[in-house]
Amino acid sequence: MADLIHLLWLTVWLRPYVFGYFAAYALSGAADLGLPRLALFTLLAYALAWLSEYSSIHNGFPYGLYRYHHATLGRELWVGGVPFFDSLSYTFLAYASLCAALGRLGRHHATPGRAARIQAALLGGLLMLLQDVVVDPVAVRGSRWFLGDLFDYPHGGAYFGVPLSNFGGWFLTGTLICAAYLWAERRFRAWLPTPPRPRRPYATGTALYFTIMAFNVALAFYIGEPALGVAGAVVAATAAAAVRPRRLWRRPRPSGLLEG
Repeated sequence: MADLIHLLWLTVWLRPYVFGYFAAYALSGAADLGLPRLALFTLLAYALAWLSEYSSIHNGFPYGLYRYHHATLGRELWVGGVPFFDSLSYTFLAYASLCAALGRLGRHHATPGRAARIQAALLGGLLMLLQDVVVDPVAVRGSRWFLGDLFDYPHGGAYFGVPLSNFGGWFLTGTLICAAYLWAERRFRAWLPTPPRPRRPYATGTALYFTIMAFNVALAFYIGEPALGVAGAVVAATAAAAVRPRRLWRRPRPSGLLEG
């Protein structure tokens, strides 16, 4: 146990930007969902993310075959051959995507029927795919910034070194995370306390979504990849046009699928 705590501390020390995002997610999720639902979302997202990564590094599904380098073994926590921080990142990426999706879908999703949950999960998965189009080509160049030389695709890829299968995997995993949470929240609602009713639901989660996009676009320019930076900016602008996040600050909105 002492070794586990020590490795977890080393992970936080090595990846402060990841845990900064995680802290922002925790604060936003506590305000929108309440702590029990936040814990439920975190557990489901981490479990599904870890399973998807474990499967891909061994079987090539769903992201395509890739391999982690083990330069940081002993310097950060790994779980079954997958860096702990990497699967943990899916929690705030998926939450931010779901908030952006719910903010876009609007008032007619205040009643969380099955069709509404499916629509929200699919849009959340699509927005998570768009995040990865910006994030993954920068991450695979991690040796040129503070991520480090973490992983690679042994066969390369068509989009700045990333295979197109990776984006399909992110859509699938993002959709499954959103769907699993929305199903579980409805299934166990009777045992969960009434969630908070924030004045601007979805707003901070949506802001987190675009902050992550902007951070990675800036990194692309920082490492001397202007074409990648421009491509990422176009994807981020497309997502912003689809989501129209400014609407979230105009007036209070119902909590929609996130409310009890």
